[in-house]
Amino acid sequence: MKDKFKLLLLCLLTIVILQFSGKTTYANEEQSLKTGLHKATLTMTSEAESSNLFHATRSSYYSSEWEKYSSYYYYNTMNANEKKLYDQLNKMCLYYLESPSNLTDKTNNKTTTPYVTYSGLKAQDAYNVALIFYYSNPQYFYLQPGFCLYYSTKWSVDQLNGRVAIYVYDDFKNGTKRVSATEKFKQEISTYVKQLEKQPTLQDKVKKAHDLVTGMTVYKSTALDQSAYSTFIEHKTVCAGYAAAFSILCNAIDIDTTVVTSETHAWNNIRLNGSWYNIDCTWDDLDGAYGMSHMYLYFNRSKTILYQYDKDSAHVPTSSWNNYLPSCTLDSGATIDSCGKISTPGTKTATPVIATTTGNGKNTIKITSNTPGSTIYYTLNGSAPSAANAKCYRYTGAFTITKSCTIKAIAVHNTYSDSATATSSQKVAISSAVTPSITSQPASNTYSYGDKVKTLSIKASVTDGGTLSYQWYKNIKNKATGGTVIENATKSSYVPSLSNLGTTYYYCVVTNTNTKATVKKSVAKTSVATKITVKAKSLKACKVSGIKTKTYTGKTLKQSILVKNGSITLKEKTDYKVSYKKNKNIGTATVTITGINHYTGSCSYSFTITPKKNNIKVSSGSRTLKISCNKDSNASGYVLQYTTNKKFSHYFRVTLTKNSTTKISIKHLKSKQTYYVRLRSYKKVGSKTIYGPWSKVVSCKVK
Repeated sequence: MKDKFKLLLLCLLTIVILQFSGKTTYANEEQSLKTGLHKATLTMTSEAESSNLFHATRSSYYSSEWEKYSSYYYYNTMNANEKKLYDQLNKMCLYYLESPSNLTDKTNNKTTTPYVTYSGLKAQDAYNVALIFYYSNPQYFYLQPGFCLYYSTKWSVDQLNGRVAIYVYDDFKNGTKRVSATEKFKQEISTYVKQLEKQPTLQDKVKKAHDLVTGMTVYKSTALDQSAYSTFIEHKTVCAGYAAAFSILCNAIDIDTTVVTSETHAWNNIRLNGSWYNIDCTWDDLDGAYGMSHMYLYFNRSKTILYQYDKDSAHVPTSSWNNYLPSCTLDSGATIDSCGKISTPGTKTATPVIATTTGNGKNTIKITSNTPGSTIYYTLNGSAPSAANAKCYRYTGAFTITKSCTIKAIAVHNTYSDSATATSSQKVAISSAVTPSITSQPASNTYSYGDKVKTLSIKASVTDGGTLSYQWYKNIKNKATGGTVIENATKSSYVPSLSNLGTTYYYCVVTNTNTKATVKKSVAKTSVATKITVKAKSLKACKVSGIKTKTYTGKTLKQSILVKNGSITLKEKTDYKVSYKKNKNIGTATVTITGINHYTGSCSYSFTITPKKNNIKVSSGSRTLKISCNKDSNASGYVLQYTTNKKFSHYFRVTLTKNSTTKISIKHLKSKQTYYVRLRSYKKVGSKTIYGPWSKVVSCKVK
């Protein structure tokens, strides 16, 4: 009679719970949907308070001890660029999990990790990777569900590179406090894992993990409720904390478990006997409602049943999980008080067949399974492959390897048990050295003689591990054959000579030498012929100096000219020639510099030929100065200055308009005063007056 009453009570309770799916009555709350997920935010910024990059040298703190709490199911479905970003995030977060270093970076006044760089991904793809990383690694309890993408001000939606950081709880930004929390967190997890390891069967282990999480936790929002820390340490959390804690416990005992999120909720996918199920510890935790601590209605459910029980569509994954989620088609048949049964597959997935096509320095690998619709996972380092419990590759098509290795592969199929592991030892043989690939050719250029020359350079690579060598050649023809070997030009770069005018073609022969090749150990490839043209330098682009005013001597006068092309000093009769006009008599002369050989064009400069320097004699009389000078037959006259100021800051001027007037008396001067006198010749040439240099200043005291 008691059993019948209990059965009736459970039936009524099931109807009530299904009517209010995910809803429970609390002492201080009305019925409310038990979700509580903080949707992961994405902040796009070019003005972060700091955008420090995490440096790989910090990886000395890496500890694989924490890897066992991760799931690699999503990771194994990623492409190379996605995996690279994921690995960088993982390396950084492992470092700060155990390091006493403070987290000081900020964006929008919120603490973040340092940034890591990514490439080959759009912003939305980078966000998806960061999101998947966050939920695949709940052991990083100090992280918040939010991400910052830092970009330059020229960012566009199609940009394929940037930086990403993850928000951090302020409670854990201090390194010393975080290390202490990490140790406490680890010890608490270890206590529960030991209980799981004692369970005899797979079903018992999962049930125990479910019961531990629901039993240790009260559904209540806290400052840390998106972190597993709130579950294990505070024992108060919401759906995100339930799912994170359950994932940690199951992965710790090698049961593949992931976290999935909708717009408002988080729960788990779990892989048992090769098939995936849904588990929602949050909605199974009754916290004493209806006189029960927990139930099993959301334990190992198929997608169909989960959606049937969920009247509020809280279990519809966001689009970020597209192409990543496993198929959950099996159901345990669980009830309120029974966890049901997990399926025991009657069929084993066919063992993969690894087929090899050998080539020169590479093997092409094709992996197949006779089970239609199966998914193949493989490793290249001899480690055991897994759908979720280890890093590996998901097979998407034939691939090539260039180094010897051991390939291991398994095939998995929903509702089937995993296949046996296929193993293939690959030996990559090289019969001939691989032809080098020239990825960057030397660039043509045109110079003027004496210009600074740009280095010719070439970039090349090989895939067989051979050694590259280089030899440069020059040719008068536009051909990359038949040239002359340039001595000592045996590097990937070469500086061509600009000593000769004209066009020269340069090319480089790149040789790959592989001593492991059994037949042909060396193979060469030639670059394009690069055109280098050297033209004569225009003298107008050169610097000319040394042209000065000259004094008449009665002979033709020349200049001491200095012509420079940059740092090169040109030589007369080798690089240029000089000619003069009107360079004998007083007046304006012209010097013309004309380029020859490596230089072209001409430049003309004017210079002045002045009357020669005159000499004067000064004597005094009573308040009089008597002044005489030498007659200058080539001058038109003379200019005389006298003053009582030896610096001639003010003076009196007398012009003698005839060259025959060589004597003059200046009267009515101040007695006993010293006067200073100087004189120079001048010449009228057309409308221009040309003055000679001043004579020596003569002083004389007036009587």
